[in-house]
Amino acid sequence: MLSVLLVDDDPRKQSVVKAALLSLGLLEGDVVIAGDAAAARRALNSRHFDVMLLDVLIPVRSGAVPNGESSIDLLRQMLEDENIPQPVHIVAITADEEALRSHGEEFRSLTTQVLRVDPASDVWKSSLRLLVEHCRSSSRRNDYDFDVVIQTALRDPEYNAVVNYWPVDWSADVRLAKGLFFRQGILRYRDQDMKVACCHATTMGLVAAADLAGKLIARLRPRILAMSGVCGGVGGDLSIGDLVVAEKAWDWQSGKYVSGGGFESAVDQKDASPELLAQARRIDSELASIDASWGGVRPGTPARIHIAPMVSGSSVVADQAVHDLLRSQHRKTAAVDMEAFGVYFAAQMADIPAPKVLCIKGVSDLADVDKADWARDYCSYMSAMVLQRVVENELRC
Repeated sequence: MLSVLLVDDDPRKQSVVKAALLSLGLLEGDVVIAGDAAAARRALNSRHFDVMLLDVLIPVRSGAVPNGESSIDLLRQMLEDENIPQPVHIVAITADEEALRSHGEEFRSLTTQVLRVDPASDVWKSSLRLLVEHCRSSSRRNDYDFDVVIQTALRDPEYNAVVNYWPVDWSADVRLAKGLFFRQGILRYRDQDMKVACCHATTMGLVAAADLAGKLIARLRPRILAMSGVCGGVGGDLSIGDLVVAEKAWDWQSGKYVSGGGFESAVDQKDASPELLAQARRIDSELASIDASWGGVRPGTPARIHIAPMVSGSSVVADQAVHDLLRSQHRKTAAVDMEAFGVYFAAQMADIPAPKVLCIKGVSDLADVDKADWARDYCSYMSAMVLQRVVENELRC
């Protein structure tokens, strides 16, 4: 996903350029607008931008008169001051022919290109589209080796649900590390090829999950690291077959046992990537068709998606008292598994470029002693297929 900073004080041009960017697949949160040089500096210091579209004439601060020197001073400061994060691509834009004649030569020496943006014409939009496509291609080529890597805790049924049902011509096993192998292939979506890989751990648990995630990140350098599979439901409104998207995760067993048998939690939560959560929120309308494509036993009620905390621990949970403890740590806790926190921890501790991360699991039991194989098969399938939709929608942007 590209992020763009648009620096322009003309509300009409802001609106037209932003609309053009959104039509090219960028999301609202990926386009930031600054109306003057001071606001642009604040934005640059707040986050990384792939592209900066800089008007040739901008005011130095709000209320000041727009001029070319303000833009050129901002450019020079960005290029000379290492404390100001510099976008990968800097493009000058203008609708003012006189400004272009006066400052065009200097802008061409300091920017990637100069783009004439006339709100009354659509000619410039094709140039903007080529710029966005080039930036996406460049980012994909230079920063990541794989578009998405999926890890699971178990080979059967979780890993098998991915390799058997994703429309990918998978390779033979490739050695990742001692006892660990992955398969890779190309997922084609519309007119785009996505390089994908899938791997399962040698055993369940937080340690194995974090170790595998770290190895996958270091070796495969994925744009997205994701996990699918099964979990136990602990929320009151969950049913077998529902899907939980782990908005955040932590180790529910982290804390201190105190005298008298009490337990004081020490929650260290890690969050899923907001871009992937946004895509997961859009999948509700597709659940029925995904469910209909499943050829095995299914639950009696339609599957639903819950975006909520999923806690992790090294112990299997089948006790109502533990359910109460999990809900006491966060009242919206919906599920418990043995891996999600380890994956999120590894992703967020990774060196740049760190992957976006998301865990989607199906509720195969209600964290009690009653477990059914059909539910594990169904949940592994549903979580794998919902994950496919999420990454397709994200990677085409």
